[in-house]
Amino acid sequence: MQVTPRVPSGRTIQSCVLEGNVEAGIGIYSSDVTVQSTLIRGTTANAQDQFGDGIVVITEAGSDPSQVTLTGNRIEASERAGLSNFGGAVAFASNALVCSAFDIEGEEHMGAAFSFDNQGGNVCGCPEANAKCKVVSVGLAPPKPLPPP
Repeated sequence: MQVTPRVPSGRTIQSCVLEGNVEAGIGIYSSDVTVQSTLIRGTTANAQDQFGDGIVVITEAGSDPSQVTLTGNRIEASERAGLSNFGGAVAFASNALVCSAFDIEGEEHMGAAFSFDNQGGNVCGCPEANAKCKVVSVGLAPPKPLPPP
């Protein structure tokens, strides 16, 4: 069976408040997305105690890597990672990641390497975001994509 690659979509999310999320505050699957001036707060795991990332970036099999730009966002109280990246490319500047189990987590996924371009001004920590952000790779798995409508 031949896999037909998906064409990435391009979208901007700006000036939003996303609270009380389950699994992910924002899930980006094989897309080009910009997130600006957005608050993502209180992302929890699902009923099976899985996931709980403020922003999750995933590159699906047979697709071009997700290209994500994050500017001026605040991500608070994510049960797992404030920002997770599974095979995508993330550029980020002037973001605050506050009180998550992991500030930033990256994993290779479906043969695609992850990358982070820290463009400065990003802070992490708990209870205040006043420290340098750290990228870790601890073997996390990404959430499954939602089925098409």
